[in-house]
Amino acid sequence: MREATVTFYKLIQDSQDLGGDDEHMVSRIYFRVRADSETGEGTLDLKQMLGSKLTEDSVEVSAVKSAIELGDYQKLRSEAAQYYLSLVGENGSAMRLGGSGNVRMRNNTFMVEKSITVALPESRGGW
Repeated sequence: MREATVTFYKLIQDSQDLGGDDEHMVSRIYFRVRADSETGEGTLDLKQMLGSKLTEDSVEVSAVKSAIELGDYQKLRSEAAQYYLSLVGENGSAMRLGGSGNVRMRNNTFMVEKSITVALPESRGGW
């Protein structure tokens, strides 16, 4: 099985440019992908209802936009949610928001790297 290294390197929390509104905040994770000799960039968006408790289940991770097709989206989404929560959740290393239900701070940018390994899709035979 082929694998790729995905490195999350930047999070923009509650970006006004991504369509957050009075009910939801939308954040974006930027990542690099390295698979064999290929490298590329990608993003994924996270949506969370305002005032909801910061847990992996409360964070909706969007479809992945990546220059290199990745296979294990469930793992990627779960790791992305964990990366987000590791920075801004109740136990966040960059910003702790425990016990504060009505705090909203927009466009916070965090530059923290976290690398994971994900499976690549099985190659498909050509015509």
